[in-house]
Amino acid sequence: MKSTSVKPEKGGPKRPEIIVAPGQLPLCVDMAEQVLLASGEQLYQRGTILVRPIRGAPMTMHSLQRADGALILIAVEAPWLTEQMARLARWVRLGKDENDLKTIDVPRDVAYTYLARVGRWNVPVLTGIIESPTLRPDGSILDQPGYDAQTGLLYQPSISFPPILVSPTRKDAEKALALLRDLIRDFPFADPHDESVALSAILTALVRRSLRAAPMHAFRAPKMASGKSLLADVTALVAIGRRVAVVTPTQDSNEERKRVFSLLLAGDPIASVDNVEQAWSSDTMCSVLTSETFQDRILGQSKTVVVPTSTFWLCTGNNLTFKGDLTTRVLPCDLDPKTERPEQRSFKRNLYEYIPLHRGDLVQAALTILRAHHLAGRPDMGLKPYGRFEDWSATVRAALVWLGMPDPCLSIADLEESDPIRQHLRTLLQSWHGMFGSKPATVAEAVQRATSELEDAAQMLNEACMEVAGERGSINQRILGRFLSKYERRMEGGLRIEKAGEYKHATLWRVSELTNSLQQPIDLKGKSAKPVSSESFPPADPKEDFLMSTDAEQLTHVTPQEKREPPPLLELDEVSFPPNAFHDADGAAECPF
Repeated sequence: MKSTSVKPEKGGPKRPEIIVAPGQLPLCVDMAEQVLLASGEQLYQRGTILVRPIRGAPMTMHSLQRADGALILIAVEAPWLTEQMARLARWVRLGKDENDLKTIDVPRDVAYTYLARVGRWNVPVLTGIIESPTLRPDGSILDQPGYDAQTGLLYQPSISFPPILVSPTRKDAEKALALLRDLIRDFPFADPHDESVALSAILTALVRRSLRAAPMHAFRAPKMASGKSLLADVTALVAIGRRVAVVTPTQDSNEERKRVFSLLLAGDPIASVDNVEQAWSSDTMCSVLTSETFQDRILGQSKTVVVPTSTFWLCTGNNLTFKGDLTTRVLPCDLDPKTERPEQRSFKRNLYEYIPLHRGDLVQAALTILRAHHLAGRPDMGLKPYGRFEDWSATVRAALVWLGMPDPCLSIADLEESDPIRQHLRTLLQSWHGMFGSKPATVAEAVQRATSELEDAAQMLNEACMEVAGERGSINQRILGRFLSKYERRMEGGLRIEKAGEYKHATLWRVSELTNSLQQPIDLKGKSAKPVSSESFPPADPKEDFLMSTDAEQLTHVTPQEKREPPPLLELDEVSFPPNAFHDADGAAECPF
């Protein structure tokens, strides 16, 4: 029996000819892949699936909104793959002899077998899609359209961008920073470091695909129509030229996982969880923000796939708070219009019209900042490490501080202090220590004393236990025990709870005081906020804790005490930009919220 082979088609369009013979399925699949590779078809492997890029129609559904023309990825399915194989090659079967060839349809098993070759595909590996120039992890410029083998990124711009400066200086970076700050100058930032967070969002969106991980940026305000969603859209308009893809929040963890996975599967460069109303704790988001891959099932299928997590995540909400581990993965940006009717404020330009007209200049400015900082050797700015996001900190955070902006991580201190879980745990540890000191006690004993004794320490312990495990007006001992187990050995306020053995098959718990902690426990027996420890420590400003104590003369930025104020925002006529680096602003427009 003659084996499978590829022959040129006689007459008509020159297509390869694949001869199908019994027992030669693997060779047929090999030949089909060769045809696909030779055709230049945009077919890539991403995680454990094959994908292809498309420009999609607008999507509006109850859980997801995506703008028209969004560049997304879709999983390759067998029918589409079969059609491409049929279009690119002539499939034939041997008749009575080798010259008797009969045209046939692509055998069904060919496409399904090829899709099942996970880990053995020869098509390029795709790490993400981008629509603006970016910097590679080594600091080099990626500005040529097409597939970049060095990074695995597919660059498909929708507009022409001005050249990115190859060797920008610090002065170039300062001019570029002035341009970006002017773009967002009308937003009512509550503190100087909030402006840094907004700038960080713009910079991060452009280089997220080159970072292992990046923190979520949260835009918060005390009232609706303060500019939260607009700021999220500004970030996306600069990076991808469209409004941000929006997903609605949900309290159902399984549904949240499906929504997040659908965006990762589609390869959305930027996504925003919009209008979060309750204190947000998300195991799914914690995993997505710090892991390089995410695994779940494709909707409607039993197949489990693994995809990269390189989407840049934003979120918005009024008085938005976070709890649990998510507090260590989010940078909040607070807006405060300080007016009863924020929707009546006017911006000097309509940003939805302005940014598309000046997008090339804005992208050029953002990458100039990052490129100049890289060429300067990424000088040590004396910043404390930001666990899990070290490369983001060295690339984006340090670049802003290098140019004199406040550290965007100053906003984390406020976030952690507002974490309800942290507050409940701290209160429980302080009240437990006030009742028992370092003496071990069971949950049952703690509940019995908290509910039966009248002294102040017992009342405080009762209130703390009710906050954690209150149910129908009483303390649920099982819930309280699970809470203690979950946060065992976690330090809050200089205290932590540890297992201290068993008594009659019940776990003994003991609150230990860590005397080297900067946070001090409270002596609840005396109802006074005085240290229990014999050692005394000066109170620490949690915001300043993000800045290491360093000799100011050795740094190229201002000292921690001065860093609360960014450099003066120059008027644009005071800055000399290169040609086409800036254009006159449009006239005043109503704030487009």
